[in-house]
Amino acid sequence: MKLWQYISYFWYIAINWNIKIAWFIVKNEWNGEKKYGIQTIGYDELNHLALADVDINHASIYMPVDYTLLEIGLNHLQL
Repeated sequence: MKLWQYISYFWYIAINWNIKIAWFIVKNEWNGEKKYGIQTIGYDELNHLALADVDINHASIYMPVDYTLLEIGLNHLQL
């Protein structure tokens, strides 16, 4: 259920950073997914890799780049 993914992602960010950042990121994620017609919401804590005997001591979680930041970066490229 996509709504649950947004709620879960919001609380993950709010707990690890703060509510203002969580609101900003989830709002931009919602708008970016709607604008580009793709789904990138979520995060991956990589715990499943530890179960497969992969050393995750120096790994960090996967989180998609914020659409606002991505658009700013792409607009600075001179193509």
